[in-house]
Amino acid sequence: AMSEHGGTITISIAKDKHYAIITIKDQGCGISPENIDRIFSPFFTTKPEGNGFGLAEVSKIIQAHDGSIKVKSAPSAGTEFTIKLPLFLEFQDGITLAKEQEGQ
Repeated sequence: AMSEHGGTITISIAKDKHYAIITIKDQGCGISPENIDRIFSPFFTTKPEGNGFGLAEVSKIIQAHDGSIKVKSAPSAGTEFTIKLPLFLEFQDGITLAKEQEGQ
């Protein structure tokens, strides 16, 4: 989380041949090494008022769309999340559609 004193959050979007790539980077306090592997677990939180559902639900939604989320962080160095979502849908019968053609 960002401190109450401000900072910068940078969001960038790119794509490769198969994925949209969204990167979210902050200048916050970072995530400690002992917590990094637990942040996507339900009920895990380091916040007194937290419930531990936020990142667990984010991960679940991204995986439901055949995507992935990765995190890089270090204490006092900020955190970077990288989300990859497929640009194409592949159906059981082998038909592949670009995401923007879906629903047309």
